[in-house]
Amino acid sequence: MLNIMQNASTAFHPQTDGQTECINQEVKKYLQIFINHQQDDWADWLLLAEFAHNNWAHLATGRSPFMILYRRNPHIVPDSPHPADSKVSTASNFSKVMDKIHKETEAILEE
Repeated sequence: MLNIMQNASTAFHPQTDGQTECINQEVKKYLQIFINHQQDDWADWLLLAEFAHNNWAHLATGRSPFMILYRRNPHIVPDSPHPADSKVSTASNFSKVMDKIHKETEAILEE
């Protein structure tokens, strides 16, 4: 009915088509930025990588996949209702960086 074709790739042979290869490269770059030095927490970042990928405008369409599927981008609430304090220093640092990014973005959007 919608003429959607699936084209699965495997870990050892990801060459399926150009779009899949580009997506895999984007996710790989994202994970390389955020994973720890031991590279053992990459799975923890996959959902955020997927969300980021689906929330930015792509060159081919000029729209984000969220916009294409739902006719709107997701509403992201920048202020967490819970305190950002954590006993894990990496989590606290990440939370502080994200808070700073949100405040800077809000300031830019208000200009």
